[in-house]
Amino acid sequence: MGLSIVSLTICIAFSQKYFACKDLGDKIRFVNKICCTHTTIPTVLRLAYSSSLGSDLASQCLAYSVIDKEKLDIAHKLLTLGCASDVTSGRLKLAAFYLIQDNFVMAEHVLHRIHENYTYLVSHCRSTPTEEALFKILENNLSAAEFVRQYVAFPVLYFQSEIHCMPQALILNMFVSSRPRLLNHGPSQCVYVDPQFFLHYLEYQCYFRQGRTSHKMAALDNMLWVVYYTNLEYRDSAFSLLACCLMQEEMYINAWKVLCKSMRLQNENNAAMWQIAFLIKYAFRFLRMRQ
Repeated sequence: MGLSIVSLTICIAFSQKYFACKDLGDKIRFVNKICCTHTTIPTVLRLAYSSSLGSDLASQCLAYSVIDKEKLDIAHKLLTLGCASDVTSGRLKLAAFYLIQDNFVMAEHVLHRIHENYTYLVSHCRSTPTEEALFKILENNLSAAEFVRQYVAFPVLYFQSEIHCMPQALILNMFVSSRPRLLNHGPSQCVYVDPQFFLHYLEYQCYFRQGRTSHKMAALDNMLWVVYYTNLEYRDSAFSLLACCLMQEEMYINAWKVLCKSMRLQNENNAAMWQIAFLIKYAFRFLRMRQ
């Protein structure tokens, strides 16, 4: 079972590179092809890429001033199907889609579901499963695919084709960051976010736009705790999103500290440098308004 999960993660890493450089038609044919094989790896791939297909299609719809309602409904169905890929990544993409549509009720419902099911037994599912994870498999007599669906939190992955369905701060990271880890383990034009942090970020955005002050500040506190006290894999993405939230709260000094911390950790090919420039502009505008 342990070897099966490792093989699964290696297969996903290689297929991501293939998936990123194809157009939507090729992606659909790729997903249809893996649907024909009823084994563990194709099953998980089909569900994982349903989310990417839905987000890709939704991004194409949102790129135009007149939205194709029929295509957007298909995108929603694909995103819903992709929720079964793992504990978090598919559901987080669906919640982000609802936020873009200003459907706060459904976004909050999806985020609550993630909280109820959230476990982190295999960090990113990119390493050898822990003893605790293998014990869960044996205890519950689970298949590899079912174990991934119930107990694994994949990082959230956005391709360049999904640009209209992702936070603006991540767009900067996608084009600026060129770390060897991304080039070796995933397509170059993409961005990853740790699922635990992205969950709190989406909660903040949902509560911020609803004007629920106490809830949004709790989500902001959770983001700060995750960034500074947990072992994140993609810290620069987290710092970029956190700085944007602090700027939304007009907490410019705090945002400055966060971005400087990001630059100390990675001083080259870091989108934080661009965000610092934006922060200076916002700060001067804020000072002029106060005078």
